Amino acid sequence: MIVFAETNFVLELVFSRNKFACCRDFMEMAERKQINLLLPAYSIVEPYEAIIRRRKSRIQVHDAITREIKEITRSVQFEDEANQLAQLTGLLIQVGETEQNELRKVISQLLKAASIVDLSAAILQLALTFQDDLGLSPQDSVVFATVLSALNQQGGPACFMTTNSKDFSAPGVAETLEPYDCKLLFDFEKGLNYVRNNLENSTS
Repeated sequence: MIVFAETNFVLELVFSRNKFACCRDFMEMAERKQINLLLPAYSIVEPYEAIIRRRKSRIQVHDAITREIKEITRSVQFEDEANQLAQLTGLLIQVGETEQNELRKVISQLLKAASIVDLSAAILQLALTFQDDLGLSPQDSVVFATVLSALNQQGGPACFMTTNSKDFSAPGVAETLEPYDCKLLFDFEKGLNYVRNNLENSTS
């Protein structure tokens, strides 16, 4: 069975969010060749943008707080509190470095366990169509076009997992997947149950 995932799957693993365990299970199933886990090449690159944005935001907060600490430490009355606050600002930088290292680790694991669908001119052309016909954003249209391209080559059964229900629940998205026996799912836990049931039924 083919399981399509995208950027939010990668970020779930990097940030250890509430559905982290489900995503780890998908990774292990892919490593055991129980499923064919496919990710668009774009979804391997896009997480770096998210990490960079978070890091820049933390640096700005760090610099602002550091300036305030310098002002506070001019008063002996708040010297101890200012030192405690300085330790917190150091944590902001440390978290950013940890996230970047974790992203590299997760991507390395994905490159071994999953199949990465290359970005092509044909996919980009199809993405332009989905922007017009389905109202998808440029980023989402590239992801969806990659999924459709892979389905055209490999067929189903399959499922496309994404937590981006705001955009991918647009009219026409699920209907476009139906002819390929591909189910659209917006929750990793429900997706895991769906895949497990599908695998059990296929072997019974």
